[in-house]
Amino acid sequence: MGADLYRTEPFFRAQFNRCAAIVEEEIGVDLRSIICEEPSKHASAALIDRLDISLPAVFTLEYTLACLWKERNVQPIAMIGHSVGEYVAACIAGVFTLEEALHLVIVRGRLVDRTAPGAMLSVLLSESQVRESLPSNLDLASVNAPSLCVVSGTKEAIAAYEAILASRSIECRRIEIARAGHSHLLDPIIGEFEKEVARTKLQPPTVPLMSNLTGTWITEHEATDPTFWSRHLRQTVQFSACINTALEAHYDTFLEVGPGHSLKMFLRQHIGAGSEITAFSSLSRKGDDITDDEVFLDTIGRLWCSGNTVDLTSITVDEMRLRVPLPTYPFERERCWIDETPARALSIDSPNAMKQKVADWLYSPVWKRVTLLNEDRSQPFIEGSWLILSDGGELCAQLVEKLLAQGASVTTVYPANQFQRNAVSEYTVMAGDTEQFEKLLLALEVAGDIPTNIANFWCLVPPSGDSTILGRSEHAHQFGYASIVALARALGRRQVEGRQTHLWTITRMIYPILGNESTKPEYAPVIGASRVIPIEYGKIDCRVIDLGSLPADDDESRRILAMLLREFTTSRGDVLTAIRGRYCWVQQLEPVTLEQAVDRTPIRRRGIYLITGGLGGIGLAIADHLIRTEGAKVALVSRTGVPAASEWDTWIASHDEKDQISERIRGLRRIAESGGQPLVLSADVSDEPRMREVVREVISYFGGLDGVIHASGVPAGSVIDLTTPEMEDAVLRPKVAGALVLDSVLRDIPLDFVVYCSSLNAFFGGAGQSAHCAANAFLDAFAATRNAVGRSWTVSINWGLWGTVGAAYRTAQPPVLQRTRDLELKDGMSAAEGVDVFDRVIRSGLSWVVVSTQDLLNDVAAANQNRSANTLLDQKRTTKSNVPTRSRPRRLGQYVAPTNNVELYIATLWQELLSCEQVGIHDSFLELGGHSLIGIQVASRIRKEYGIRMPVSELFKSPTVSELSRLIINEVLTEVEAISEGEAQRLSHVDPGLAPVVTPGKLL
Repeated sequence: MGADLYRTEPFFRAQFNRCAAIVEEEIGVDLRSIICEEPSKHASAALIDRLDISLPAVFTLEYTLACLWKERNVQPIAMIGHSVGEYVAACIAGVFTLEEALHLVIVRGRLVDRTAPGAMLSVLLSESQVRESLPSNLDLASVNAPSLCVVSGTKEAIAAYEAILASRSIECRRIEIARAGHSHLLDPIIGEFEKEVARTKLQPPTVPLMSNLTGTWITEHEATDPTFWSRHLRQTVQFSACINTALEAHYDTFLEVGPGHSLKMFLRQHIGAGSEITAFSSLSRKGDDITDDEVFLDTIGRLWCSGNTVDLTSITVDEMRLRVPLPTYPFERERCWIDETPARALSIDSPNAMKQKVADWLYSPVWKRVTLLNEDRSQPFIEGSWLILSDGGELCAQLVEKLLAQGASVTTVYPANQFQRNAVSEYTVMAGDTEQFEKLLLALEVAGDIPTNIANFWCLVPPSGDSTILGRSEHAHQFGYASIVALARALGRRQVEGRQTHLWTITRMIYPILGNESTKPEYAPVIGASRVIPIEYGKIDCRVIDLGSLPADDDESRRILAMLLREFTTSRGDVLTAIRGRYCWVQQLEPVTLEQAVDRTPIRRRGIYLITGGLGGIGLAIADHLIRTEGAKVALVSRTGVPAASEWDTWIASHDEKDQISERIRGLRRIAESGGQPLVLSADVSDEPRMREVVREVISYFGGLDGVIHASGVPAGSVIDLTTPEMEDAVLRPKVAGALVLDSVLRDIPLDFVVYCSSLNAFFGGAGQSAHCAANAFLDAFAATRNAVGRSWTVSINWGLWGTVGAAYRTAQPPVLQRTRDLELKDGMSAAEGVDVFDRVIRSGLSWVVVSTQDLLNDVAAANQNRSANTLLDQKRTTKSNVPTRSRPRRLGQYVAPTNNVELYIATLWQELLSCEQVGIHDSFLELGGHSLIGIQVASRIRKEYGIRMPVSELFKSPTVSELSRLIINEVLTEVEAISEGEAQRLSHVDPGLAPVVTPGKLL
């Protein structure tokens, strides 16, 4: 535990010796005999069981590591400690001197050693589950992660609770300690420890600290209060809350300064497998075949590669380094170049070049009528089995009747509270439930009736109960977006590569195309989902067909059915088609040139404006613009705020340039320099009662309200297969519910304008962007609805990337994607250009504007031509990677070669997709740099290679080559066992080529 660094790092050794001398003077034990030697050489192995020795030993190791990192110029911008680790953090921050901190840790250990013997148990349950099941004679000692807690108490009580958990098949494990930390058994020593702390001169922290006692930032009063530290000894360790606080502050790099990799494990429970937040370790784990100094050096390299400031010269300050000559001519056949992914070669003359004039960045979505064939011609027949998600309506019944008359195989599914088979080819499924859709697909597989065509009419299911727009929105979400995503997720998990699935979703009057429709914009999110599903799932093609009013008679019903059937066979490539009357309409983009026109503006001199998401980059830029140019009075509404103004300098100095809070502070300072004094209010824009209060506060403070800019939103970042309903809600709520709440609370207030900040991805989709695309699609449709019914003039702006502010600028990307994102940001608009565009749009009178620095017309054509996910994946497979192959990371430990064909296939696949030179069977997909987007390709290739179901989620449940290999083998053997012996013989006689699929030879 640190012995390797003690031998190889002089600075580490000096700091360790300093701590060891302080400890030895107080307790007479040399810590070097414990930490820096093998256990067999210890004078007494039992010494480590004494807490007055083990606690200062842990403190010394962590403190010395922290000093070494600071020596390497890795400076903490904030710190979290776990229990005794908080003393290390406080010491680094100047609350204690080193001597004081070690003394208190020794006293703490000595006092705890005096308490009654006890035990501690790690439990794989959430805090609420533990508290519900915990007996009164036990205490909750720590909450380390969302589903990982520690309980503490007497040995007898722990044993009894352990038995209860075992009977419920709940995982738990004893912690190797003979005392009950953070439990009632410590009550007798609390007063004595507090008196000892009171003798210490405590100082306010100089670096932001989070406290295990509160789970949030420690205040100056708490840090210098002896009572705080005595409670810290006794109360529950709120480490999970500390991590949440750090994540809310948008920290994305965590460094574990101590033994083991516990922080990485805890963090993964908070952020999920696909997150780009990274955690680094300082030392190896017990049993690793890698030394501590190797881990430390590897982490230095990884930190440096991640863009962190590291003093590399200090690593070799005491060593002699020699130049290594490179070959001077190519005949030596030794390649030494470091390849880079080439930048996009764009010139002003190329079709996708960045346009030079801001006035040319704008497009207006329009509806174009498309020509239909003679409606009297015979109806087309669509091959394959059909799955009909029925709303119970007449049009759907007629479609089923027509398909059956053509001899098609049809299965009908109705929405209900549970999965059930009602009759032959008739089922019920709960709307939005992935598991029930999986059960349905499994039942169809068993029946040999796997659908290749799906017509989804559930968006036509009439809402019941709450008839308000908010109530209808919840109904629309369940039967619209949630259901199409759940169905796609189930298809992806059950689908075998090579089978094409067509999914048509039927909606009614999302857009007011003719101008007189009673619209239902709450179903627009299905359009966003339909743009993303084909990108993420191989061979699932999605389209939305938006109908007009209900048929007035049988003739009109037959005509609409005929048009619907023709749309099922159309290959135009458009995601959205609208049927109105006798015509079909598709959405297209037309370029518009908006030169500045100062004589047409709804922006008033000294007008009063409310901006939701007002502390975001775009919101602050627009606020600054309005104040500078018009002397406007602005209210900025944000769910989270900023520190007090007195703390701004300290915050900016201690945080990264892209830190969200720092960006907000700089924005507010720019506004102050313009003479503006915005009203900053805290509110969740989806909270209607609170937003009514906000509007009243704004009107009372400024004397009125002239316009609203809805810029709330959070970025998405997970593929559909790994997204939970909670993750989707976090992205959808600010935009969808936020817009509906604003519409409600502002209904009786005459406004000059309302602006919705939508996104370009509403038109193009993007992997990992389903909820975000859906939310923006809703804003676009809702703006059109507001204008159609005569509300305050509303414009939806589909923004492209802003290059220097906003979520895209701040959000970190995986290394393999970061260069592409950097290039996109380079071509993005600046804040000055963004507000110029805003000014032009607000003066134009247009109700829907798309903004892009690139030529979108070519991009739209390409998107419509290459919509399926397989096209995207095939391009990635056939295009040679430009990412340089990197050596196998030493931190992964000893390389173990594949032992069978499946392991060899997976290892080779990962080497290709992750650009890694060598992959062993115990190497983790995540540790090699894998993430959800690459996971899509891995799952797709496995499905095609082995003909099995392979959802992306399984890759994160079985992240190593060995584990994934066993999963594939078990799945293939399950498929084999499902075939009877006679059927297998028949297949082998009919087609010998099937042999590799139905025998394990291909596997082993």
